[in-house]
Amino acid sequence: MSGERRTFRYSDGERIPGLWRPVFAHHAGVHHLTELTVYADGLVDCCGLSTVEEFAERVGYGQVAARISEGARGAAPGLAAWRFTSAHTFLTPERLLAEIRADIERLNEPPEHTGPPAHPAVLVDEFSLAELHNDHPTPVTLDEVRHPCAAEAFQALDSPPGPAGARPAVMARVLRAKFAQHPAAARILLATGDATIRYHDPASTYWGEGTRAGRNWMGRLLELVRAELTVTDAAR
Repeated sequence: MSGERRTFRYSDGERIPGLWRPVFAHHAGVHHLTELTVYADGLVDCCGLSTVEEFAERVGYGQVAARISEGARGAAPGLAAWRFTSAHTFLTPERLLAEIRADIERLNEPPEHTGPPAHPAVLVDEFSLAELHNDHPTPVTLDEVRHPCAAEAFQALDSPPGPAGARPAVMARVLRAKFAQHPAAARILLATGDATIRYHDPASTYWGEGTRAGRNWMGRLLELVRAELTVTDAAR
């Protein structure tokens, strides 16, 4: 699948690997930019989990658009709306379904080792491991104040902004509170194992890695909190 981005979900306590890509879902005359995830157990998630056969029916009905007509309306929720001009798509319904089936097979292939194993890495953004992202709507309570997400909790604690050197410590406090208050999110963080965490923040090369030139402080802090949670779990 082009633009491969790995992710996973949990099912009955089992970690199911998957691959994510952007697609357009067609609803009420508008093509909405959304995500399509294919999982190793044969399920497809595009606005809800379904089998490949059920998803193929949605493609056939035009609910997931592989072709876009001239002048069609498009939207990226919360970002933009537009009309397509000179629309050209690279997929046909048949090719989309073939890629999905091929990815399910590939996700179930044993890994190949042709040399020293590379250190694994996972990406955290609004689509991949979204529960770990600061903008995810996971409320955080600090000093008896409830904040709608970790990003807003940090802004409240860091207003006015303190010394640059103290900012990671403030963020670490927010993250410790978030994962202590939300065990499900903590399990997702722990499931990343010892992988390097690459945090995507297009607005900051301090917190995120940008095009891998950023400092990735959020990724480092998530790894720190993950290590602390691992020690806590081992002590129980």
